[in-house]
Amino acid sequence: MSTEHNWPEDFSHENGNYNNDCYMCKTVFIGHKRRHVCRVCATPKSIRDQLAHLQSQLDECRRDGGPGGVCSSGGCDQMTPKQADNAATAERETAQLREERDEARAQRDANAESIAFVKEGRDQQLGELQRRINELNGIRIRVVDERDEYAARLTAAEATVAQLRAENEQLRSARVSSPGEIPGGVVTSPTALHQLTTLRSWPVVVSP
Repeated sequence: MSTEHNWPEDFSHENGNYNNDCYMCKTVFIGHKRRHVCRVCATPKSIRDQLAHLQSQLDECRRDGGPGGVCSSGGCDQMTPKQADNAATAERETAQLREERDEARAQRDANAESIAFVKEGRDQQLGELQRRINELNGIRIRVVDERDEYAARLTAAEATVAQLRAENEQLRSARVSSPGEIPGGVVTSPTALHQLTTLRSWPVVVSP
């Protein structure tokens, strides 16, 4: 595992010491568990080359220098002003790129939190809609049951009405030509008396 691929600035964080696989170079690096790119692949190649060159020069100075790290071979003094300016520019650009990268990551994390909040609200709304749908389905089932019950009662009532009408027609179609057709010529039943007085206009003798 190469240390140049690690993210040392993540080590102090709670989730900053995870072994991750870089999806670009497939190298295992140590960093935050949400990182998917190592430090080498995340840094532009031109800046990486300049940093590597500066690092090699610094290592050379440290090897040749004494305890204070001063280069005794004059390697640093041999750097031209243009090279020194390029190195300083590279340092500034690197710092700027890192700041932009950190801002982009912070913005990404903020967007992820916003998306999670929106999803949570959407799930709550979907749950409320589903509860309302279930409630309306229950009401619909009750209405259908009441409708069927009412239809059954209506059918039974219509059958009763039809039966009563048939009986009434039978009573209306009854014909009595004379009181002599009634046994003894006397009506003894109150029901028969009512039927005869309804169907005929002649007087009927009622036994005491």
